[in-house]
Amino acid sequence: MIASDAERGLAATCVIVTYHRAAMARRLVARLQHPRLTVVVVNIEDDAEIRRLSGAIVVSTAQNVGYARGINLGVAHSTAGVIVFMNDDVETTADQVLELADHVIHGLADVAVPLVEDAHGRLELGNRPPLKLASRMLLRGDPVPTGAITVDAAWAVMVAVRADVVRAIPLPDSYFLYWEEFDWFFQLRRDRKVVQVVPWVRIRHLVGTLAARPEKSRLLARNAVRCVRRTRGRWPALRAWPVVIAWQLGRCVRSAVRAHPSELRAHLAGVQAAVGSWREI
Repeated sequence: MIASDAERGLAATCVIVTYHRAAMARRLVARLQHPRLTVVVVNIEDDAEIRRLSGAIVVSTAQNVGYARGINLGVAHSTAGVIVFMNDDVETTADQVLELADHVIHGLADVAVPLVEDAHGRLELGNRPPLKLASRMLLRGDPVPTGAITVDAAWAVMVAVRADVVRAIPLPDSYFLYWEEFDWFFQLRRDRKVVQVVPWVRIRHLVGTLAARPEKSRLLARNAVRCVRRTRGRWPALRAWPVVIAWQLGRCVRSAVRAHPSELRAHLAGVQAAVGSWREI
């Protein structure tokens, strides 16, 4: 007889979505080796070096399918009752992952997220959720608590979720990158799922998405309007449209003042995409 995951003491499957960052993926997989964890690595664009990773099930896709679809692909190859999905540029440990997973296993929340620090140890608290998509997102304006706190949304750098929940409500994959987590957390909230921050678990987001690039600015602008349309409806999206344009224009002005030509080019692309995002309404 084959033992079940519960009988083997398996707590969670870690799903890592990686894009041509073999060294980071290898380091993260090594840190996640534990008898209670299995690891699935989604290899975007079928990187040959990542394909040879040991200590994980490697699921390769020839195309760049985006973060959300990559997570959903990893979920399809997971067996545990809790799935902990994460970026490949996360610095964490098996013990921290198990803390999050056990919070979900014990029924304290349907979804659990850690506090996220940047590479310099500064907390990414999400104090100003853009366009007020979440009325309460990750400690907005509140001091860091000592106990778990229920929130509406959080950054999806690392997320522990019941497997049945993420299979019933998969991450929306029409965004490719950016804003998909807002849409997903909105769906979870609408379905009355409990999302909690577990503040005694702190991870680091080593690279993040700070660099300004034209394609990033285009996606941020377009997907902002798309997200409002999908979660709030046509009229809120119509009201959000000029706000997104103004947001991108403001970034252009700041880049011009700082004399950063590469940033300015990226944000000009964002303005163009923001103007064209009326098609999302």
